[in-house]
Amino acid sequence: SMLASGTPEGPRTVPIALLGFGNVGQAFARLLLEKSSLISERYGLLIAVVGIATASHGIVSCNSPVGLDLEACLAAVKSEGAWTLEQVGADCKHFPSAEALLKHLAGR
Repeated sequence: SMLASGTPEGPRTVPIALLGFGNVGQAFARLLLEKSSLISERYGLLIAVVGIATASHGIVSCNSPVGLDLEACLAAVKSEGAWTLEQVGADCKHFPSAEALLKHLAGR
């Protein structure tokens, strides 16, 4: 079966990073927000966006088990310049490159 099983404690977390947050990345984030309950109930999964790398807003990652606040990221992407940690979350940090972000995430 293609269905993934969560644990008795709840859904299994699947951490992902987005490389780019343009039209496609933003649409994907909105879809995750809209469908998160369905994904959890039907497939036993919690998709956690734990990092986003952008050319114009910088590169951020979040240590929270539920990932970045996607609603905050969607609001912050409308602003000019690099995202501030106040915009995307206090438990987040900036990275100098997408490669540094991926190395950090691989070590989680």
